[in-house]
Amino acid sequence: MTLVVSARIPDGVVIGVDSLSTVGGSLNVQMDAKFKCNNCGSENEVKQMQLPTFQFPVSTKPYAQKLFKFKGKYGIGCFGNAFVNQKTMQSQIRSLEKNNPDEVKSVDEIANKILYHFEKQLHQEAKDITKIPPNVFPFGFQIVGFDDDGQGKTWLVQIGRQSTKKLEDQIGTTFAGDIALVQKLLIATGGVPQLQPHLQSFSLGDAVEFVEFLIRFVADYQRFANMIPTVGGDIDIAIVTSYSGFKWIKQKSFAKILEEEG
Repeated sequence: MTLVVSARIPDGVVIGVDSLSTVGGSLNVQMDAKFKCNNCGSENEVKQMQLPTFQFPVSTKPYAQKLFKFKGKYGIGCFGNAFVNQKTMQSQIRSLEKNNPDEVKSVDEIANKILYHFEKQLHQEAKDITKIPPNVFPFGFQIVGFDDDGQGKTWLVQIGRQSTKKLEDQIGTTFAGDIALVQKLLIATGGVPQLQPHLQSFSLGDAVEFVEFLIRFVADYQRFANMIPTVGGDIDIAIVTSYSGFKWIKQKSFAKILEEEG
């Protein structure tokens, strides 16, 4: 799954993502069942009735790349499936960037390109898109950056049978992916004003540590929970500002080497 967190503060936008890739499995279950008619009282038996396929995590890999610089000015964090149409998200995003050589002037434009590109990729992979339940999103993205007017934004894009796109452009945080524990934390502190983070007064350094804390909190808790973790590994963090674009703050060493050579 993963956890993507972006924090919008007066001086910029900070985005962070973990690096754990969870490999899933599926379990097909059949059972014999008896049914009784409420009207006539007769009983019928169905042999080997197929139950819905049960999905579950089976193993993890700690070096997935989920945060990307795009066009030097924007950041893209991904969550959900690590592959689509037989390519990693890294390969897909680099291909999208290469095939769009012209300058991009807004975060809105990037969000629209991401939505169009990945809907097309999902349709090619799934063949029959109607087999995906309406409210299921195999993967999604946070796209962060600044428009020419200096407005910092986060677009939350979720790709599925009925894809969604939501804009966040006020001071605040946006969470995506495995957000259950973060939501519990926010609910637990929601009625206590002095426990609320005051993002209006955050420096960029504060925002970096805040984003890292939230992701590390979820990753550390999952280590001790009765589950296969879905958040963990190194945490990649970047800052996006209106005056200097995208800047890495924390980045896996091998990913840095590849980017420098690219």
